Amino acid sequence: MSFGAGEKHFGGERNIEDQDTNMDKDRNSLSESSPDSIRQLEVKTNSNPENFITVTPIRRTIAMRTLQSVREIPHMLFTTEVDVTNLVTLRSRLKNDFRQKEGVNLTYLSFFIKTVVNAIKEFPLINSVWAVDQIIVKHDINISLLIGTEDSVLAPVIKTADQKKIAEIALEIDQLTQKARSGKLTLNDTQNGTFTINNTGAFGSILSFPTINYPQAALLTIESIVKKPKVVDDMIAVRSVANICLSIDSRIMEGQIAGPFLQRVKEDLEAYHVGTEIY
Repeated sequence: MSFGAGEKHFGGERNIEDQDTNMDKDRNSLSESSPDSIRQLEVKTNSNPENFITVTPIRRTIAMRTLQSVREIPHMLFTTEVDVTNLVTLRSRLKNDFRQKEGVNLTYLSFFIKTVVNAIKEFPLINSVWAVDQIIVKHDINISLLIGTEDSVLAPVIKTADQKKIAEIALEIDQLTQKARSGKLTLNDTQNGTFTINNTGAFGSILSFPTINYPQAALLTIESIVKKPKVVDDMIAVRSVANICLSIDSRIMEGQIAGPFLQRVKEDLEAYHVGTEIY
């Protein structure tokens, strides 16, 4: 779910008297029409029936899990703006060589995932599950990626993401994306996720209120990177910025965990520099 600003353009205005006059003319015209004319009018009006789309098994499963998440998990949203200017510069410097060497794109997502898993190590409660009378904290950090296909959303998993470097994560993102869009994901590819990341910025979103991937405790979205004027050292500068949005299960944690976690992610994203190693 994303929010954006838009504009609506309206044509000339019609006052209420004009509208009433035209309605009276329509009534008089209709009353003077023959029954055949009325029947033709009814046929014309009903000539565009509704379309019915059969719900596929995977769409039904998505609906059930989304509804379960909304019903059972009390969601709480946190969001912050991140200055990713240095990250943009770093990726621009590396992407062509990486493409030539590895044959895949070096995406921003790989940097975000590495940053998030490092923050999870510091705040392990983010990586947990509610189990009624106990909270189960997962030791492995397995990142679920939400990948949209033509008729569904799939969630393949990068296993033990905290043990992988940025380049390894980038390669696995590409591999899982290709498998998801070609219908070749296995059951093992989608199991044991502990935290979900969704790159909603790929669709132009600038702010989201994500639904948690049940039964996980949190989900983070990465919004569009845009250029904005910012105050830097008491001067106005054009910077590349992006919002990151975090939904949490408030049965497990509140702001004293989610706030510092999101701040850690922000600080680490802003700490990237041209000398950062990805291998």
